[in-house]
Amino acid sequence: MKAKIGILMLCVYCFLISNGQVTTADTLTKHGGENVTLCGIVKTVQSSEKVGGNGSIVTFTGDIPDKTYTAIISNKLNKSMDYKLESLIGKNICFSGKIKVNKGNAEIMVTKINDIYKAPLVKK
Repeated sequence: MKAKIGILMLCVYCFLISNGQVTTADTLTKHGGENVTLCGIVKTVQSSEKVGGNGSIVTFTGDIPDKTYTAIISNKLNKSMDYKLESLIGKNICFSGKIKVNKGNAEIMVTKINDIYKAPLVKK
């Protein structure tokens, strides 16, 4: 009986840990409409004027080699920031938001200032 309870608790624990987490870039497109957080080194920032849209595009690398992620920051949010997005280039930053699939590519739609933050240090 104790073994069954232990296995049940382990299953519930694993479910709670994995629920809502996306582990690879390939699976991001399968999670359209869900909220995720991804962290990585910011590579480029393109302003809305350059890309002809309603927001800035931030590309960053994650834990998968040679794969870049995209975060979209609205003009309204960008104007309310007390720093320029370009200042994030080269830094390890986390982006949280809802996944939007655009032409087969997943983009993180960032809507709040608190959803852009310095990635926590991970001890290895």
